[in-house]
Amino acid sequence: MRLKLPLLFAAVLLATNAHAASDADWSDCKSSKAQTAIDGCTRVLGDTALNAYDRATAHNYRGRGYRRSGDYDRAIAEYNEAIRLRPDYHTAFNNRGLAYRYKRNYDQAIADYSEALRLKPDYSTAYHNRGRAYRYKGDYDQAIADYSEAIRLKPDYSTAFNNRGIAYRLKGDYDQAIADYSEAIRIKLDYATAYNNRGVAYRYKGEYDLAIADYDKALELDPDYASAFSNRGLAYRRKGEYDRAIADYNEALRLDPDYATAFNNRGLAYRYKGEYDLAIADYDKALELDPDHATAYRNRGNVYVDKGDYDQAIADFGQAIRADPEYTAAYTSRALAYQQKGDTERAIAEFRAALAVPQKYENGEWAHRTAREQLAVLEQGPDQPDPVVLPDRRVALVIGNSNYHSVSKLPNPKRDAQTVADAFRRLGFAEVELLNDLSKQAMERALIDFTGRAQSADWAVIYFAGHGMEMDGENYLVPVDAQLKQDRHVRLETVSLDDVLEAAGGADTLRLVILDACRDNPFAAQMQRTVTTRSIGRGLARIEPTGGTLVAYAARDGQVALDGEGDNSPFVSAFVQHLGEPGLDIRLMFAKVRDTVMAATNNQQQPFTYGSLPGTELTFRPVE
Repeated sequence: MRLKLPLLFAAVLLATNAHAASDADWSDCKSSKAQTAIDGCTRVLGDTALNAYDRATAHNYRGRGYRRSGDYDRAIAEYNEAIRLRPDYHTAFNNRGLAYRYKRNYDQAIADYSEALRLKPDYSTAYHNRGRAYRYKGDYDQAIADYSEAIRLKPDYSTAFNNRGIAYRLKGDYDQAIADYSEAIRIKLDYATAYNNRGVAYRYKGEYDLAIADYDKALELDPDYASAFSNRGLAYRRKGEYDRAIADYNEALRLDPDYATAFNNRGLAYRYKGEYDLAIADYDKALELDPDHATAYRNRGNVYVDKGDYDQAIADFGQAIRADPEYTAAYTSRALAYQQKGDTERAIAEFRAALAVPQKYENGEWAHRTAREQLAVLEQGPDQPDPVVLPDRRVALVIGNSNYHSVSKLPNPKRDAQTVADAFRRLGFAEVELLNDLSKQAMERALIDFTGRAQSADWAVIYFAGHGMEMDGENYLVPVDAQLKQDRHVRLETVSLDDVLEAAGGADTLRLVILDACRDNPFAAQMQRTVTTRSIGRGLARIEPTGGTLVAYAARDGQVALDGEGDNSPFVSAFVQHLGEPGLDIRLMFAKVRDTVMAATNNQQQPFTYGSLPGTELTFRPVE
């Protein structure tokens, strides 16, 4: 029988086609496994009879395989070929944008996502991906706009909610971030990443217990989630629970031995425990793994400052700036190190450099505030005395609470706090943190942070101006958000003096707490008494600190201090008057403060000190 012409043509075609793509080849080509996809698509593309549409599809999938293998240049070449064959291939434009984003070429990525959206205006994935590129560029508002459009097109887009939450967090809008993470979790109950990210937002808000609860849930869903262990460690460190933090960092490093950030974070915990050599070893390891880890350089520099090795510290701060030229806190830290060395000219230049870069990262606000405050002290003019260079390390936490929410504002505490902070800086303190109008949560966080600094210091000084009160013989400092409607609320809404003393307790030589907080308590008059035997006295109660600890009251126990009619309270005016007298022992200095205040107030106010100091001489300003 003679073969018909169509069958003969087919036979000739089959004979010339080296390989016909099978269903199995296509299945492999579309695999999520990188090498399987590359191999499968290569076999598909060996089919010479493949039409342009299918050939473009195979190039797109092979590009995905190369992208997932980390070979972004070959991925882009594949997407280019797919787009050449199909100029309206919106998916290939989107995928090429992904490859450019992984190469950190965000502008080209955005251009590709935009072209994908021109071709397909309802392409929610491209909106989401473009949002990520804008976020990596630091354009958080445009990122949020794109995530919002992706969500409008796809209301159950849990990943878009999660990523929009990240953009809000980076903007500092933690409440909106938490709302987005919560919505992502509502849509996808087992979304471990969203739990972890919500924990980060809670941590930035200072709500450490809520953060830890979210990290716990993330780890319940994914027990091998190294980042969640590291983040939980950060929350424990913020709470002052350094051993639990270290345990979490250890677990993160067990899961990921090359986790540079976990080494860096564990180094912070060791530093706050005063274990400087272990901290430096961890920073060394972080930098071995990531030579451009700017934060690890700065943190190692801080440890060298603690050890008094200012030259090495300055070198590390310089490396941090090299790795990240906009790292605000590194400039400020380097300036403080020069200041400690007594190099005022270089310190001023570095503080100015810090103010010239944006407030980057969580500590950017601290960096700018500290730079402004220090420049105000250092640039007072040639008639001002040079900053004192001390033989030991002294740190201070200064708090001024003026703007109370539920009672009348106090005019002087913020001014008093500024005056005291400036005086400490002129006297050569290594670190002076000035904070104003703190809520209870913010006060607790400030004390936790100061605990670590005190452990690496010879002197730790805490000054508080604002409202204080005594109840049943215990003393409490009042945050600005306290309402104190009932006596039962005192322990819940205030900060115990015992906690303040504990925060300074790690210093080697002197723990000094100064309280200009004996003012007449306006909360007492409005407070409902629920326990008839409970006593609430005027001023503060007498205390008996021991072990190198001194507590100074602006007015002795049971008395009320005056806020004063000038720029500063009578106590602060007298305190800064005598503070810088060369060679004046601290005990005699406070005696002079007492005499000056009593004379200024016609004996209405008597400052008083409590505690037991060692027999050695202690002076704020040594004789040069």
